[in-house]
Amino acid sequence: MRAVAAYLLVLCYGLLSTAWTYEEVPGPYPTVQTDAGQGEVVATDSNNYAYFLSGTAWHRLGSVTIKPVSVGPAGIWGADTSNRVKITPTTCEISGWQQVSGSATMVEVATDGSVFVVNRAGLVYQRTGISSSRSDLHHNVHLTYDLGHL
Repeated sequence: MRAVAAYLLVLCYGLLSTAWTYEEVPGPYPTVQTDAGQGEVVATDSNNYAYFLSGTAWHRLGSVTIKPVSVGPAGIWGADTSNRVKITPTTCEISGWQQVSGSATMVEVATDGSVFVVNRAGLVYQRTGISSSRSDLHHNVHLTYDLGHL
């Protein structure tokens, strides 16, 4: 019985250790945050500049300093270092950042396009009416959560 258990343990370890492999992707150095969605990859460096990956090359998204960025159907979203909400409306084209209404310390885009922001007080809001053609809507709905989980 112990031999069977040991064999299964070795087999599982072998499968798990080879199932996940990582390959280094040269990027903005030093990279402090990445996000992927809609087939796109974005990142920020230690100077708070945002980049997008095109093929094997990273391209800086303008000169605006952005805290963590997030990518979704309506573009790349982020909050600048002054907590203003910014978006590049066309995903992964260097079109410049546009300010949208609101203030946030962090912006996150879900795979379904939902946009969530966290304000300075730590309250979570969902921006409503967002789509690939309408990122300028500014109606925020406050979300409540218990024990730190939505």
